[in-house]
Amino acid sequence: MGIFKKFNEPVFMKTGNELENKLKVLKSGLDDVEDKDALRADIILTEMGLQGENRVINALKKSDIGMYVLRDIHIHYGNEKANIDFCIITPAHCYLVECQSMIGNILVSGSRHFKRKYTVDDKEIADTIISPYNKISKYKTVLKNIWFENMNVVDKALFMKYTDYYYKPLIVVPNEAGISFDKQAPVKIKDNIVAVEHLIDYINEDIKNTKRKNLYDQEQMEKVAESILKYHREISANYLDKYHIKVINDITLKNDLVIYRTRKCNEMGITLDLVFSDKELNDIVVARPRTIEDLVKVL
Repeated sequence: MGIFKKFNEPVFMKTGNELENKLKVLKSGLDDVEDKDALRADIILTEMGLQGENRVINALKKSDIGMYVLRDIHIHYGNEKANIDFCIITPAHCYLVECQSMIGNILVSGSRHFKRKYTVDDKEIADTIISPYNKISKYKTVLKNIWFENMNVVDKALFMKYTDYYYKPLIVVPNEAGISFDKQAPVKIKDNIVAVEHLIDYINEDIKNTKRKNLYDQEQMEKVAESILKYHREISANYLDKYHIKVINDITLKNDLVIYRTRKCNEMGITLDLVFSDKELNDIVVARPRTIEDLVKVL
């Protein structure tokens, strides 16, 4: 980067997310699950969470702030884990963002739990979620340990007093109307909740009011992003497991079809192509027909 070039645009170092895959898997189980209402509610929550995350991405793209953005981070560091919707690395703070669970109408009633209401098929559902603020606050320790690993002894001593300040929990809600607070709601949580339409103003205000710019240039912010990504691991979850539905991935299905085709060839004394060709086998894996009629369309 040239010495006179100003860093004033976001860099999206990781944008892929697991919610899209989760949504696809959940929808695939609708025909097989007994408790369809519960699965539909799960699908609605996932769709709303995905919409919320995409709105955050769109807001950040429209900003003129030099920052690094990491989406859907799953940290594994020793025996510690941290699952973070977004890490937004700016000169003022590295924001640890939670937005997936902040959907529907949220009541902050204390420091440990939030109350939530949302609608599925015209039916209002009320539940309780663990405080996202407390959850993200616990992740700060994990990231501090990662950050310190990349420092020498002197740097660790100098930066120790600023790490709690630099890693900042931030809860992003779809809109201001969807969030309310009762008398027991802690001020520290109120101050760290922002509606997505005000997210950029919130970040700009923090940068403006920050007395000490912890990371003031692109090179340093990039190092923080890389240090976090170093410990990121993609997750592999069976989202239908709690509904007692067996999830068959493409590789398993293809292997089962190959075994079936070979067995039929041996039983009937015919060639493989007379059962179905390699192309037809791959078409079945992609289409996943559920009825004879659907299978005929593929073949």
